[in-house]
Amino acid sequence: MEQQTVLVCIADQPWTLNALHLACALALNNGFPLALVKMLPVRHLSWLGTDLGYENFGEQDYIELKDYQEVAEDYGVLIVPHYFQFVTLSDAIVDAAEHVNAREVFATLPRSAIHYWRKYQLWSLAQQLQRQQRRLHTLEHPTGLADWTPSITATATRK
Repeated sequence: MEQQTVLVCIADQPWTLNALHLACALALNNGFPLALVKMLPVRHLSWLGTDLGYENFGEQDYIELKDYQEVAEDYGVLIVPHYFQFVTLSDAIVDAAEHVNAREVFATLPRSAIHYWRKYQLWSLAQQLQRQQRRLHTLEHPTGLADWTPSITATATRK
């Protein structure tokens, strides 16, 4: 059986750093490697799987990826970078989680002009991952709490 991982989908830098610290702690506690995934949107469906699908990956992305790898190394966690081209982000997150056999998935979706649409998309993403026995961590701020810090509770699965 393939080893389980903790997956972090790169988003904006502040969110990614928060998620990365939590994911590293979780990965270290469970002895899992960490899969760091850069999602790459493609403009045309026909670009999937081609070099054209990497047009949105620039020098700043390389710099940030290196910074994220250094954070994981500071925790002593094995980190493996992955690149996924996508048309629909939520579907790509589910596919990436399956590809790297992620038990825990740290991911978020872009803000939407229609608040409830994004909320529905996150709920749907969590449901899809749950059907695969995966847990989604979005670091969403619970409504009604003024002072909130993202956190997780890690339970060891080592035998």
